[in-house]
Amino acid sequence: MALEITAEIGVDTDEMLVVTYRIVGELARLRIPTDAEHLDPDRLWAHTCCELFVAPLAGAAYVEHNFSPNGQVARFELSAYRERVPSSPVVAAASVSTARERGVLELCARAPLPAGTDAARISITAVIEDDAGALSYWALRHPTDRPDFHDPDGFALALTLGAVPAIVDAPGPS
Repeated sequence: MALEITAEIGVDTDEMLVVTYRIVGELARLRIPTDAEHLDPDRLWAHTCCELFVAPLAGAAYVEHNFSPNGQVARFELSAYRERVPSSPVVAAASVSTARERGVLELCARAPLPAGTDAARISITAVIEDDAGALSYWALRHPTDRPDFHDPDGFALALTLGAVPAIVDAPGPS
């Protein structure tokens, strides 16, 4: 099955990250959660889901956002690689909207930058579930043979805020 996923990212005037994902292809061959389905917020990633990871330039902490096409959003704080800060998924301040039209699913997600962020590393990812239940993992960078969205070397973009905000390619894995 031919599938294409693109993403555009920016920062709005409220310093919210805005990511627009476009999934193009045979959507009928994908399992895409609908508004009528309520999924476990801890496992949005186990179905078709768009994700955004944001980490400060220094340190091991980062935030993971999961955006389901059904409108559900989950946010997880992690203190280090796969070390989740004990709490329930937080939904606060993030939002998602979707539009679907002849072979194109567009998902627009908004997420706040972590407090005090003026520079960050970012990873834009997606999990796609096909009609047989198989998952595929999409990212700007997979630093190893096995997909791992939490790998710090997979954070492919660098964000700086200042007089002129910029999002650029981050250095590759060392």
